[in-house]
Amino acid sequence: GRRVIWGLGNAIWTYDLDAAKVVEDSLKADARRVALIRADTTKKDSLARADSIAKAEFLAKLIRRSGLIELDGGMAKIDLPATLSFLDHNGAKLLLENGWGNPPGAADDVIGMIIPTDTDPLGDESWGIVIEFNDDGYVSDKDAAEMDFDKMLKEMQAATEESNEMRAEEGYETVKLLGWAESPKYDAQTHKIFWAKELAFEGNDDNTLNYAVRI
Repeated sequence: GRRVIWGLGNAIWTYDLDAAKVVEDSLKADARRVALIRADTTKKDSLARADSIAKAEFLAKLIRRSGLIELDGGMAKIDLPATLSFLDHNGAKLLLENGWGNPPGAADDVIGMIIPTDTDPLGDESWGIVIEFNDDGYVSDKDAAEMDFDKMLKEMQAATEESNEMRAEEGYETVKLLGWAESPKYDAQTHKIFWAKELAFEGNDDNTLNYAVRI
């Protein structure tokens, strides 16, 4: 191989040029790998910061209020403790459609929404109460007591299946109504109907519970 030999007094040194080239190339390769790792880390950090900024801007648009809330049109008032926050129609629509992935227009008829104050609305532990008004008319105690909830479930399941075609066309996951998580009950004293549906969303291992209270 190529060598350089030099001496100083009685001492003689040999410098192997080929070996030095191998070491130099190895060091350059290591430096490139370190640079790539740093660049990848920097890219991930930048994306994480961008996601964090986008999330903060999104959450800032959700104007939350607690205390005495009067619904639009004065149809009702809700007195919320500090642990719960109210979102008006715009905030509820933004969260339901852009935050929680419901199709556009799904929240058009929503009056507002109640969410926990100290929980991240975009986190896995998030939940909310959606407030809607349906002008279905008055239901008497007698009619409520005689409602066929099995028939009602089948109609809901059919409507859910029908909506899946549109959801799939628009790029949203399909959903299946598995059944009642809690069978419907009518409270004659408060004139309210309670029920809970168990839903399975495509690609999600965990089922979703959808509770409803009709006043």
